[in-house]
Amino acid sequence: MKLLWANTATAIALVACGYLYFSQAPQNSQMLFQEEGDFLEFIARHSKQYSSKEDFERRSLIFRENLEFITQKNEENSGRTYTLGVNKFADWTKEERRALSKGVIETRVLRQSIQQEKTFDYGVLPQSVDWRQKGAVNPVQDQGTCNTCWAFATTAAMEGSYFAAHGVLKKLSEQMMIDCCTGDGCGGRDPGCRHGGCIHCALEWMQTHPQVLESDYPYLEANATSTTCRRDLYPPQASAKSVSILDENDIQQMLIGLTIVPVAVGVDSETDEFMFYKSGIFNFKGCGTDIDHAMLAVGYRLPQPSSNDSGYWIVRNSFGLSWGEQGYIRFAMTPDGDPGICGVQSDSQYAIAN
Repeated sequence: MKLLWANTATAIALVACGYLYFSQAPQNSQMLFQEEGDFLEFIARHSKQYSSKEDFERRSLIFRENLEFITQKNEENSGRTYTLGVNKFADWTKEERRALSKGVIETRVLRQSIQQEKTFDYGVLPQSVDWRQKGAVNPVQDQGTCNTCWAFATTAAMEGSYFAAHGVLKKLSEQMMIDCCTGDGCGGRDPGCRHGGCIHCALEWMQTHPQVLESDYPYLEANATSTTCRRDLYPPQASAKSVSILDENDIQQMLIGLTIVPVAVGVDSETDEFMFYKSGIFNFKGCGTDIDHAMLAVGYRLPQPSSNDSGYWIVRNSFGLSWGEQGYIRFAMTPDGDPGICGVQSDSQYAIAN
């Protein structure tokens, strides 16, 4: 019988006992014990489970290293307008975190041959937009350990577009996209949870392949044992009438798009600063622009020159509620023509629903 070394109940009990002992511990051991207490509290909060004593100890060491990084960065006075925090990735290695950041087939390369005529009204923009307040965005989800961010971003984009057209918020199926949006029609991707996808390809695929409800076709996460497409078994619910692929680094187009519908975006998610983002306006200049992760922009706030405020994009992730600001991040807005923080202004597209 495999011994479970840590779960929610045991962690809570250990934390309670540990703090009773803490005040009586020698000074030189209090810091170490505090770190152990932090780890046990982390286990309880995130319902972590480890299969052996060795695994428990290894994850504890990884947690301490990540906690040290988070603490050090938060103490630096370097013009940051955000904070980092412990989340579900705090016991993951850098390699494990980077493996999760492989959910997007580089769309900027695939879209170079695409020519579109776009008509935008460059009139006066609203000072701010937030599609959450309009009721167009479902609760934040968690993609788990699968490279399926592209499916979450494009499904959420279709949900928002359908709401904009009909005033009804439906919960559509990410698993349908994972199982069915494959081959040449979807960026050449293979089926399954471990294969990334092409953002604009997925939106264009929805023009001829209507989405179905999540309640009919639920998300399986890493437990998927079959990639057989079952879309035809359920009634169609939403499809795209058109797809707009916005020009790279054109924030005017992105702003206007966000006044119409939520916009799917690609970002570079490999840095630890991004993975441990907790709150504030993310203005980390060390982020790259190699797009590897898909998200959904749901709003913005324009710059406030009088207060030296750069403005920001409101972007929904698929890492669960413990990440960022209840699953969201605010990326600092940068000037037109710039790819933006983590490339957020460089790769954006949206669908208009039938």
